[in-house]
Amino acid sequence: MLVLPALHTYLSQLLSPPSIHTALLLTPEGALVSYASQTSAERPARQKSKDDIRIIAGLGAEVWAETRDEEEGMVESELGRILVLAVEDGRMSVQDTDPLLLLAVNGTLEADWDAMRIKACCNCV
Repeated sequence: MLVLPALHTYLSQLLSPPSIHTALLLTPEGALVSYASQTSAERPARQKSKDDIRIIAGLGAEVWAETRDEEEGMVESELGRILVLAVEDGRMSVQDTDPLLLLAVNGTLEADWDAMRIKACCNCV
């Protein structure tokens, strides 16, 4: 069972505003499961709208579909940099099956790809 408040807390731990400001869990089809977004004190106007979150989810699913044979997918968009990783179940052994969930981390265009990768990978269970 998914406990949404716990998911939100987990996703909030991935954030490092202002550079890494949004994290989402979504299905491979792009359906949003949960997200966390935080603005910085210096740039409060950067708050993501629900429409922005849905766009990031859709882009994340599309990026993952195009890069599913790789460990991660990356794209730069008007909404910033988006890094997408499959959330793998340790029991999964078949490469051809879709993961249950994807993790998308969104940052500014100045966000460091390696920092985004470390945040996502080190917290991905």
